Amino acid sequence: GPLDEDETEKYRLNIAAETENSFIDDIGRDRLLVAPVLSWAVGEDTDITFELEYSELPADNNFGIPVRGTILDNVNGEISRSRYIGDADREFRDINTLIVGYDVEHRINDDWEISNAYQFTSRQAPEFTVSGIELLADERTLERDYLEVSRFDTYSHLLETNIVGRFNTGSIEHELLAGVEISFDRSPGEGSFGLANSIDLFSPDDDELVLEPIDDVFQDEFSNRSLGIYLQDRIDILDNLTLLLGGRFDIATTRFEDFVFEESDFQQEEEFSPRVGIVYQPIPELSLYSSYSRSFIPNFFERGRNGEIFDSQRGNQFEIGAKADINDKLSLTLAYFDLSITNVPTSDPENTFFSIVTGRQRSQGVDLLASGEILPGWNIIGGYTYNDARVTEDT
Repeated sequence: GPLDEDETEKYRLNIAAETENSFIDDIGRDRLLVAPVLSWAVGEDTDITFELEYSELPADNNFGIPVRGTILDNVNGEISRSRYIGDADREFRDINTLIVGYDVEHRINDDWEISNAYQFTSRQAPEFTVSGIELLADERTLERDYLEVSRFDTYSHLLETNIVGRFNTGSIEHELLAGVEISFDRSPGEGSFGLANSIDLFSPDDDELVLEPIDDVFQDEFSNRSLGIYLQDRIDILDNLTLLLGGRFDIATTRFEDFVFEESDFQQEEEFSPRVGIVYQPIPELSLYSSYSRSFIPNFFERGRNGEIFDSQRGNQFEIGAKADINDKLSLTLAYFDLSITNVPTSDPENTFFSIVTGRQRSQGVDLLASGEILPGWNIIGGYTYNDARVTEDT
């Protein structure tokens, strides 16, 4: 609603609360979110929006039960789907997040506009977790370990400025987008690892959780910085032919410091990610298109059990398709896509609290979508996707 008579100042308040139980014994979560928004129209050409979001998410951890006794046969029978292998009285994971930011948009004239946005995020996520390690030969005794994180914080800053403009070069129309994005985040953590007593999955008793002496402690910090510069031009060459040319250059640095062993590691990566697309309309009712793009995503918050820093994820995507307007109200879209990505992090099988990176993953297939009005008052939205997703190289 408005805060003044001219309605140049407006507010919104979002509040959400949720509680959830599970089919797994002693598992559940609660969620609380409060998010006020304030907007201010500074004259006819400038708008400022301020946003704040605070959330609490106390959630129980659950890493599942062994495959032998669920999907695969077990000599002792089936393990109950509701079996919980931890200790509900001791385990916890509390995620508290605060986000504040602003977004400024200014219309220079009818053809050009500039925007600037900033966001700060503070996140705390302490936890105590028990998980399974290995099912022993009797196929009923599960060895367990525990992780205690007394501090796992993240403080991040994100600043982005871009400008959009429309202009002509002769008979050719352009829509130009140029911008810069700067980010910095810091993530300190402290905790310890150790072994816990085993559990009988078929006859769990009510004995208290027994923790063996700590095997390992950690106190470390990640510091990440990135700079991204991007430029894109959408060019209307003809009334029925549009070309999109763009690119982004990224510089990303990661520093990892281990305060226990007094060791540090530093990595800097630079990458150019191009983007190109074309749309051609042989007739007004039919659009043919194709696109190619590359992506670059730093693995900022992933690390190996020896503290190593991973190379960034790099992706390639190719797509070709067509969109047909059956009439003014009904359209069909058909597309073929091919997407591949490398250096994808996944849990380390020897210690699931850390990560390893796989080799290469690929998804390719066909996507069909129909949407629109088929009869007066009757609308249809339907689709079919065939996606052949594979791990093509595996470390």
